[in-house]
Amino acid sequence: MRVLSAADIRAALPMPACVAAAARGLEAEAVVPERPVLRLPHGDLLFMPGHLPGLAAGLKVVGVFPDNPARGLPATLGAVLLVDESTGVPTALLDGTSLTSLRTGAATGVAAERLARPGAAVLAVLGAGGIAADQIAGVRAVRPIAEVRLWNRTPAKAERLAAGLEGVRARSWPTAAEAVVGADVVVCCTSATEPVLRGAWLAPGALVCAVGGYTADMMEVDAECVRRAAIVAADNVGEAVRTGDLAGRIDPGRVVAITAAGPRGAEAEIAFFKSVGTAALDLACAQAALAAGAGTEIDLG
Repeated sequence: MRVLSAADIRAALPMPACVAAAARGLEAEAVVPERPVLRLPHGDLLFMPGHLPGLAAGLKVVGVFPDNPARGLPATLGAVLLVDESTGVPTALLDGTSLTSLRTGAATGVAAERLARPGAAVLAVLGAGGIAADQIAGVRAVRPIAEVRLWNRTPAKAERLAAGLEGVRARSWPTAAEAVVGADVVVCCTSATEPVLRGAWLAPGALVCAVGGYTADMMEVDAECVRRAAIVAADNVGEAVRTGDLAGRIDPGRVVAITAAGPRGAEAEIAFFKSVGTAALDLACAQAALAAGAGTEIDLG
């Protein structure tokens, strides 16, 4: 069995390659059972099995523990196990924390490639936690972003993230509204239970990517964001329509798979992408890292 560390995965999957792998996973005829969520006293464990016929089969166990940063740990962490689809023999174990962040950023890259205006140059990101840097990288991989506007409830985190970005103008903004007004792409990557983004702030033609909330009680955007959207797409339609961002705000039949979305119609149309994650993304990106030769072989006996 091959073991891939966080460093192995990142070396094998530069973001453009990860976006391409994510697109393949989303376009595949994947078998993805509904994921169970185990509620623990201080967080959630999500179990995400899946099968990409002819490519990969496996399971991701991912934990979401909001208090972890205060303990010096990532809020989202886990592991991915791949097995041979013919024999069930375990073939690889991958760090799930880095893979989750990368594939989530790559899914946003897929959405931006399909739904953001080709000349999109201003990116606003609400939330500066562990996945924010890969969200920025995902959009930058497909659009000519020249300016990144960051907002976080703790400004120091946004300032640190801005200081680490290269090749782009980046800074922290004092309010979410100021960061969003005039932005071409807006990404929300928070654990909010009340909206941090208002639809009234959106510029004509903006793309909104809401990637933080994955349950019915998590909500990053207000109803106006959804109402204004001419296109509403998701990476996992069945679960996306049950989240706080979409449930009760839109006819579920209007939500389409991101690979079926577009092309964008009028230049001024607003587009909305809801990401809740799917094992198809994890499997496709994990397989891409393996195909690049990453990892260390171990013998389980």
